[in-house]
Amino acid sequence: MSKVVRLNIHPASNETSNIVQLLNAQIESNIINKSDLASTLGIVRKSLDNILKGERQELKLIEFVKICTYLSIDTNEALNDYMNSQETQMNELERIKKVKFINDHFDKTSLKQEGFYTGRGFNYEQFEERICTFFNLNNIFEYAHIGGNALFSKAKLTDDHKMRDFWVKCAIAEFKRINNPNDYSEEGLIQLLGNIRAYSQYEKKGFATVIKALYAVGITVIVQKYGKKTSINGGTFWVNEKPCIVITDCGKKYAKIWETLLHEIYHVIEDLETISKMVYHVTDTSQPDVLLIEERATYWAQQYLLDDEAVRYISNNLSNPLEVDKFSKKQAIHPSIVYHRCIFSLEDRVLVERLAKIHNKQLIHSDIALSALAVNPYKADSIAVLADEVNKIFNQVG
Repeated sequence: MSKVVRLNIHPASNETSNIVQLLNAQIESNIINKSDLASTLGIVRKSLDNILKGERQELKLIEFVKICTYLSIDTNEALNDYMNSQETQMNELERIKKVKFINDHFDKTSLKQEGFYTGRGFNYEQFEERICTFFNLNNIFEYAHIGGNALFSKAKLTDDHKMRDFWVKCAIAEFKRINNPNDYSEEGLIQLLGNIRAYSQYEKKGFATVIKALYAVGITVIVQKYGKKTSINGGTFWVNEKPCIVITDCGKKYAKIWETLLHEIYHVIEDLETISKMVYHVTDTSQPDVLLIEERATYWAQQYLLDDEAVRYISNNLSNPLEVDKFSKKQAIHPSIVYHRCIFSLEDRVLVERLAKIHNKQLIHSDIALSALAVNPYKADSIAVLADEVNKIFNQVG
């Protein structure tokens, strides 16, 4: 129990009064003088004077009990009243802590624009309820530890970091809920690599078929919408003791999702030990590649799809669709990937933009492959709903 008590109690008569006024009334009525009162209560005269003048706002618990006893106030009732007032104050402090936590960890404006929060204006209690329901949390503070320790340790997160953090936590929570029952097999993954490129020829079902095949060897792949203020192409995660991959529709190009998938597969093969300690690694074009692992992964993915020698061979024939189609069939790869590799491998950015416009029709949109796969975490009721949708996708892909 607290060792100090605020100087405001309810007397036995149930009429709210101030303990200072009650004591002063005793003195003013000549019932007792200050010296005798101090002696009776066992309180130093100077301390009593401070209490009577209202200069002390708190009492030691034993002082409080003595004064209540002297004034014939029910001590239990007074203590209960005090504890109730303390509970109200603690609730207010808790509310303030929650408001600060929300402001520190969430970009409220961007989440509202994404449709995650649809309330009129902004209500902190409603937002807290939305977060806790979505992630199945007991309280808002648990959000900081989704995926283990806090993913970002900066004293103050920028709005970009807040949105990136939210996106990452969505993926981690979703992977945990999906909980792929298949054991991870590196040997199985290596065997799959011999066939992945060929499936790019099937625009509508090829990507989905590869995702299901990866699921069977213990790698869960989800396609998740990237959010405002992020530039994430994909990410490799370590969840439930297994590798997991997220692909986004960033870039909106069919060829790009295949390159991103192979990019993340490289991380699974080459960087899994490191990623298992980090929990996740995100491929984000806005972040510096200090370890150069992104450069290596991108190079490997591009060479897997179409090596530099093949790019040099076909680059001069991009204006001949029949030649490109013939070449693509021979390489067992979708023509759009051929155009994408040839154009975006050029260093002259002006030429890249010009060729991209000329061959825009050949650089087909990613929706053709992702329309039945992509989930939007910002508009789902909960992570559980998202995971159920993904599990249905795995079961439906044939």
